[in-house]
Order: sequence, then C-alpha cells, then structure tokens
Amino acid sequence: RAGWRVEVAAADSLTLRADPTPDAAFVDLAQRDAIEVIRSLRRRDPSLKVVALSDQPPDLALAQSLLRAGARDLLLSGSSEAEVLEAAQRALARADGLSPSPHRCVCGAAGVLTMEALERRALEGAIEACNGNLTEVARRLRIGRTTLYRRLHHFEIRVR
Repeated sequence: RAGWRVEVAAADSLTLRADPTPDAAFVDLAQRDAIEVIRSLRRRDPSLKVVALSDQPPDLALAQSLLRAGARDLLLSGSSEAEVLEAAQRALARADGLSPSPHRCVCGAAGVLTMEALERRALEGAIEACNGNLTEVARRLRIGRTTLYRRLHHFEIRVR
C-alpha cells in the first residue's frame, strides 16, 4: 500500500534479502532477541533506519537499549495505518537529512513523543514510585547510580 514495497522476514531470523537492502526495518520487540536483531541489522548496514514495534511503552532501561542498538523510532501496537506510514516516512526522510530530530517516537493514540520525553517520564515515575530514594530508583531502572545522576542533571530534575 501507499507505494511501499514490504518484505517480511521470519520472526527469529536475522536475514533479510541482501539485494536490495531495505531502506527501513520494523522490528517487533515481542520477538526473542529483538535488541540483537536490531544490532545485527545496523552492523550489516549502519545507514538502515530501524523502527521498533512494541505493545507497551518501554521502561527507561529498554529505551536506552533501543537507542544504543540503533533503533530511532518506537511504534506502539494499535497505531493507525497513517501513524505507521508516518513512522516509515520519517525514517526515510532522515536518510536525506530532512528530519530535525533523530529520536522521534510514535506512541499510538498518545501522539508523538521524543525518546528523551519518554526517558524523562520514566525517571519521574520511578522517582515518585520510590519516594525519592535514588538508590532504589537506579536499582528498579537497572542503571548505575552515576548514570542516574547524569540523567537527572541532563533533565534538570531535582529530587527532594
């Protein structure tokens, strides 16, 4: 539809036909080793634009893993056809350097969020859930305390 050629690879496969190399890949986070699939695809083609698919917003640790692996968008299940097309167009526009933000994230009916906004929400939610206990926040988010303090400073989040 909409002029796109779509190729589907097996759920547990790291193989896409090598010729032609796809311009963008959508990887379902429900599949086993999805992060490794993203890493493998990006190692094979560093310019490949990867969109992760998920049934729920990721926690901070998963969002960071997705960014490190090379995913640049996240699309929640239940997204409309228009949102899927927008994510594909955004990924392909970035190939031409047209997109102002490399970390945009489509979140179904919730609208468009940046990965940074998602990370900020995860930090604020964890701080509230842990009553400001930063050691517990770091443990629950599965990040080091130094990383936590660095991210708090980045977002200018003050904890009382």
